[in-house]
Amino acid sequence: KLDELKNSIHTLHSDSKKQEINDQIDKIIKLIEEIKSVEEEKIPLSSIITAKFNDKVWTVHGGNSSKLRNLNANYLVYYEIIKDAIKEGYKTIDFFGTVYNPKESDPEYGIHLFKKRLGGEYTEFIGEFSYIVRPFSYFVLNLMLKPYRKSTKLGAKVKRKLHEIDMRN
Repeated sequence: KLDELKNSIHTLHSDSKKQEINDQIDKIIKLIEEIKSVEEEKIPLSSIITAKFNDKVWTVHGGNSSKLRNLNANYLVYYEIIKDAIKEGYKTIDFFGTVYNPKESDPEYGIHLFKKRLGGEYTEFIGEFSYIVRPFSYFVLNLMLKPYRKSTKLGAKVKRKLHEIDMRN
């Protein structure tokens, strides 16, 4: 069918439309290749841990695989959470982790937009704070965390590169 679509492009008069369709075909081909590359593996694409109490469901933690990210498996997981919550009679689902009206440049914008598309309403809570019991220990810990985080990111990059080299051989 892709070949038929490619052949029919020549009948279009607009060069920009031809290019747009060619770009879409290329994306489809890349996605098919990506799906074929993991076809034999059984990999979890998305998962979310929920907690239920009284009439409320909370999504406590979630994660997504970087493989086949374009399939948006997390939408299905959220859909199942909503469906189960309704079926079981819960009145509220709290998806956590968003701020009110972030700018498109804000790192929180993507998650805010994702959750907004699910059709819920934004509820602002009091927020959170840290009560520091041992100021000196807190200071030292924060001082040590920055280099630790940098070293683990560097270690992860090195590990990925070694894995890529290993996969080539």
